[in-house]
Amino acid sequence: MKTCTKCGETKELEDFVPKGNVCRVCANKRRRAYRLTNKDRLSKQDRAWTLANRNKRNEQQRVRRLANRDAINAQDRAHWLANKDEMNKKQKAYKLANKERISEWYKARYIADKDKTLKRQKTYRLANKEKIKEHRKTYKLDNKEKINKQNKDYRLANRDRINKKGNEQTHNLHDTYVKSRLRNTYKIIEPTPEMMYTYRVHLLMFRELRGINNGNSNATS
Repeated sequence: MKTCTKCGETKELEDFVPKGNVCRVCANKRRRAYRLTNKDRLSKQDRAWTLANRNKRNEQQRVRRLANRDAINAQDRAHWLANKDEMNKKQKAYKLANKERISEWYKARYIADKDKTLKRQKTYRLANKEKIKEHRKTYKLDNKEKINKQNKDYRLANRDRINKKGNEQTHNLHDTYVKSRLRNTYKIIEPTPEMMYTYRVHLLMFRELRGINNGNSNATS
């Protein structure tokens, strides 16, 4: 047993800091008070050390997270749930303030690990097909006006390119064009390959007949 020189309480030896006469509770209080009093100076020191020892710091954090993965994940989830609105607000503000930087980081990461990233994305999509479908459906319903505005702005900004692509798809009877015709004419949302083939033949025959009729009309006139 030992008596703390700060609070005067008698406690077990393991409740004291190593080689000291102050208990851990009092030592933690003193550290917190010191950090609050010297917050700006300590933050600058931390940033300077991190910049000078970035690789070392990253390795330390990686080792720590691997050794305590479950505990850290549970702690992060609990903190997120308890501060959800505040965390979302901070994330949104950070993304807006660092839009270009974040975009460049994702671009560089994608280029560096393109095959690995594509494989991971494909695996995730296959394993979570229904979940992704439901999420997209919910997002579209919750953000209908936003999506419509984005689509309208995009079409206005890329009108010529969209028209050119649409004309090419129509002329070549591209799958996108055939699907849209089946959807709009017969209300078929997910056509089978056989339906696609049959309707494509139908469209080709219709074009040929229209060409013959136009030729006969011109010859008559």
